[in-house]
Amino acid sequence: MVTEGQARPPAGPAMVEAGGCRHHADNLAPIFNEFRRLRLTDETIYLRNASVNLVNGMIGTTFSCDGAPYIDHKTFFERLDTFATPPCDPAGRGG
Repeated sequence: MVTEGQARPPAGPAMVEAGGCRHHADNLAPIFNEFRRLRLTDETIYLRNASVNLVNGMIGTTFSCDGAPYIDHKTFFERLDTFATPPCDPAGRGG
């Protein structure tokens, strides 16, 4: 609810300012699609959780076995092929 004196949200598609560029919120769909793919691709190495920072365009991810990268959206798409294949063996026998 907007009260008197408050700024009104923009009309039409929501815009997101990220990394100095304005993006339609609809452009988040490819990111969410990749989150889903990374979650379901492998039963051992998978995306546990993820977030998108709409203010600065950064993407946070946590995988079952390889840290928690916090990277910009461009790097996220550049590194997609490396996310699902980290050297990890849950049994501890090496990569």
